[in-house]
Amino acid sequence: MALFLCLFVGCATSRQPGFEERDRFVINTPSYFDNKVFYVLQNLENDQYPLKRADQLTSDSKSMIFHGSPLSLILNNVTLPPSQAKGTKDIAVVLEVGTASSGESAPVVAWYQRGVRADQPLNFANLLIHFEPRWDSRVAPFVRIRVVDVSSEKNEEARDALAQVGTLAQGVSALIPGANQAAVSLGMKAASLVIASRANTQLLDYTVQFYSDEAIQAADGSGLTPLRKGRVLLVGRPLDHPSSYWASFKGSLDPATTQIYSNGSPVAAPVVTLTVSIAQSIVPAIVAQRSSYLTTLLRTAQQADLTAVKAAGKSVYDGARTFAAIENLRRNRDPSSLEELIQLEQNAGTEKVSDDDKALIRSTLKELTQCDVGSSAAVLAWKKANPNGFVFEDQKFKLKGVVCPT
Repeated sequence: MALFLCLFVGCATSRQPGFEERDRFVINTPSYFDNKVFYVLQNLENDQYPLKRADQLTSDSKSMIFHGSPLSLILNNVTLPPSQAKGTKDIAVVLEVGTASSGESAPVVAWYQRGVRADQPLNFANLLIHFEPRWDSRVAPFVRIRVVDVSSEKNEEARDALAQVGTLAQGVSALIPGANQAAVSLGMKAASLVIASRANTQLLDYTVQFYSDEAIQAADGSGLTPLRKGRVLLVGRPLDHPSSYWASFKGSLDPATTQIYSNGSPVAAPVVTLTVSIAQSIVPAIVAQRSSYLTTLLRTAQQADLTAVKAAGKSVYDGARTFAAIENLRRNRDPSSLEELIQLEQNAGTEKVSDDDKALIRSTLKELTQCDVGSSAAVLAWKKANPNGFVFEDQKFKLKGVVCPT
């Protein structure tokens, strides 16, 4: 979903965290106990990107994410802090992301790497961790990330599960719930074994929620972390600095090294970088999630509820049809594919599509036209405002000379 985020922590208590009910709500205080969320500004200054603290961010309509938009969360990288300890570590990254109105989320091992050195990023970049096809602005996306040192793990079952996670997943995107059920099950099993083990050391455990502009305005600001397009950093205060450190913190990101600096000096703390996007990154997950639900209905002896089975089956069919129409338009970029998608949104065929599928179609049309097409009436008005047809720009998913209705 982390979906969806930084700060390495050391657990000083004798009880290691697990996945029981207590562990979902009680967090051991981390070693890097003082954390701040920063946003990466887009304009380079002296070959580095300035950072802006979340509570200092001003309202910007260009970066806002609006109700009903698709929502993608991309894990850019995880960087280990400098350490005086010699040797290397085996590191597992456990993610838990929630963006759906149901509030559901589940922890999954998303990355496992052996022989990790101090002061290095893990060997991945820009991995898709979650996709929500139609975000409800009432839901504040929830992201929890844990980094676990499994170097001392002696449990053969756990190590075998970790090795298989790397083989099956090859990154986070395959672990999105519904996208690959075998990988999800294996990742959840590995997470349970790894985090519950007393032999392992939990280095990081941080949770954050991001709020819509509507929620922030309703709370009169109140320092809530805003949901914005772009890169987000979670940075910990170095251990040898007092709380006043943040008062003089002037951060920047070096894009070449991914190192974070404050007033020109490297920050000796772990950093996790996440990108929030409205790109339709993994539309097939819609079909996979619905298919997973149908499979669950059949597998859990609910066959007697034929109405539920039929509804789930239609949902799978609709999702596949919607995805195929959007993919045809993105690949072919021709008037006939565009017309097919418009007709699907307008319910011009023999069968209607769901409101969620319509919202996804409108999001695609908005990306293509840059016009406000947030309803079926708006789509129809846009089509009538362009009676002479449509022509695509060369090498771009964009139309030439489109007129937006007033």
